[in-house]
Amino acid sequence: MISIDVETAQKQSSHIGSNDKIKVINLLKWLSKIQNNQSWGFSGIFLSSTIFHLFKLTNNRTLSSYLGLSVFHELLPLLLSGIAFVNYYFIVSDLGYIKIYLDENNRLINRNLRIMDEEQLHQRLMVASSRKIYYVRYICWLFSWPLLMFTIQIYCTNSSCLELLKTPESSLCAIILTEVLVSVLLIASFTCNTIKCLAALVSLAVQMGLVVSLTRSLVIGKAIQSLAMAVMPIFLMSWVAYLVAWSFGEGFVVISDLTKETIWGVSDTIQFAVIPSLLVCFI
Repeated sequence: MISIDVETAQKQSSHIGSNDKIKVINLLKWLSKIQNNQSWGFSGIFLSSTIFHLFKLTNNRTLSSYLGLSVFHELLPLLLSGIAFVNYYFIVSDLGYIKIYLDENNRLINRNLRIMDEEQLHQRLMVASSRKIYYVRYICWLFSWPLLMFTIQIYCTNSSCLELLKTPESSLCAIILTEVLVSVLLIASFTCNTIKCLAALVSLAVQMGLVVSLTRSLVIGKAIQSLAMAVMPIFLMSWVAYLVAWSFGEGFVVISDLTKETIWGVSDTIQFAVIPSLLVCFI
C-alpha cells in the first residue's frame, strides 16, 4: 500500500508556498487518520465475527462432542474470521510490511541504490514516494482462500471433511492454484509496471481456474441449490474485486491507496465474515 508519509510530503512540497505546503501536509494527515480508522473498523468486524463463531461452536456442545470429526468443519468459519482478524491487527499495528520507494514515474528505485553515489541517491529520494507492501496480508490470503473454498464445498454439498479427502483432486488443485496466485501478486508488487501487467493476466487465468475447479466440485457433490445460489454470486464478485483493486492500485496506480484498501477490506469482510456466517446460519 502507498504510505501516507508526512515526511515525504514535506520533501516533495518544498518548492511550493508555505501556506500550500501546510495544506498538503494537513490533508495527508487527515487521509492517514481515515485509513487507520478504516483498518481498525475492519479489525473490529473480524473480531466480532470470530466471537460469534466461537459462541456458535461452544453453544450446547458437550465435552464428548468435541472429540467427534464433525467438529472440524464447524471450526472452519472460526478459523477464517480469526486469520482475518490477525491480519488486520498487524496492519493497524503497522507491522508485517516492507517499505520501498518509487520515483515520479512509479518505477521502483530500491534496486538502483547500491550503484548511486550519495548525491544521486539524495536527488532521487527527494522526489520519491514511500510505499508499504504489507506481506502479512498476502500470508493471510495464502491460508484463507483455500480454507474458504474448502468450507464452501463442505457446507454446500453437505459433506464431511473425510468425504472430501477421499477425492482430494479438487482440494489439492485449489490449494496449488491459490499459492500460485498469491505468490505472483506478492512478488509482482516489488517489480516494474510491465511485470505487474503480466502478473495481472496470469492471476486472472489462475482465478478462472479456481472458479472452474470450485464450480465443478459443487456440481459433482450435488450442492444444495439454495445455499450455493446465495453464496456463489457474492463470492465471485468479491473474488474479482481483489484482482481489480490490485491491478489499478498496485499495477497501474490509477486509484488512490484509500480506495484500494477499502475494496480489499470490503472483499475480505464478504469472504471471511459474511460468507462463513451465511453458511453457518443456513445449516
